[in-house]
Amino acid sequence: MLAQGDLFMNALIVAAGTATRLRPLTENLPKPLIDFWGQTLLGRSVSLLKRAGITSVTVVVGYLQESIRSHLGDEVTYIHNPFFANTNNLASCWFGLSSMPVEPVLYLHGDLVYHPNLLGRMLDQIPNEGMKLLVDFDSVDEEAMKVRIEHGKFTESSKLIPLSEAAGEWTGIATLSGPGMDRLRKVMGEVLSEGTYSTYDTEAFNRLAAQGFSFELTPTEGLPWCEIDTVTDLEKARNLFRPEEAK
Repeated sequence: MLAQGDLFMNALIVAAGTATRLRPLTENLPKPLIDFWGQTLLGRSVSLLKRAGITSVTVVVGYLQESIRSHLGDEVTYIHNPFFANTNNLASCWFGLSSMPVEPVLYLHGDLVYHPNLLGRMLDQIPNEGMKLLVDFDSVDEEAMKVRIEHGKFTESSKLIPLSEAAGEWTGIATLSGPGMDRLRKVMGEVLSEGTYSTYDTEAFNRLAAQGFSFELTPTEGLPWCEIDTVTDLEKARNLFRPEEAK
């Protein structure tokens, strides 16, 4: 699937959050280890990444990290976000990127269920300089991490974008070039240095867009995916994928 010859690519998964909206299910279980038709969310994702040809996977852990380490063993590299209780995925992403070489990276959230072919769409062409976001242009709701496009260009991703101004929803999956990864890491560091700890990774995307950074938007084209924040989301995901399709 890696279109650029033998170009090495890493994957970074952020999986450090406390998942309070899924309590009591996550009282003693980190959200990425929730069962999904006989697999865990995180285990399934790691398996799909390896199947897609990515050999180096880094997982940022925090809440109940020992459970994740025990579950995945030495399949992945672990980075600990010691401030997971007071930060959001921007900080976890920064910790992860700061531990990795400046090379192309596939970035994704640890609470996703997605069709395997979506990885193919993201790995088909790796951006030379910027960043590629996987966007669902078919459906969006108030709670979604919405995407705004102006004059044909990505300008913003935020839950606060009015539905009437949203072009779609970012899925939580992105591909970065080596230079793009380096710039994202630096901007995330700037956000954190300002004391803005509990913000989403998209805050850094938005700052980069304002600086003229190149974003490519790749559509899901109807392939199923789901981010799991609530019990309702989990039920939706289990309805989207039959047991035999979840593997």
